Amino acid sequence: MLAKYRAGSGNGGRNGKNECASMPGWLPNGSYRVLAHTKRHNGGSRGINGYAIHVQDKV
Repeated sequence: MLAKYRAGSGNGGRNGKNECASMPGWLPNGSYRVLAHTKRHNGGSRGINGYAIHVQDKV
């Protein structure tokens, strides 16, 4: 199955939706391999809570 999603929370202040900023928000456009996923991830107060998809790392 092939699907398209905007990856990343978009959280991160003024750089939250900047795909060129390192760490705070959206991933750069591209194709990513899905490594794992869960509908009930408990990341705690500083992590992802809820649906989470682990994609491959990119340079």
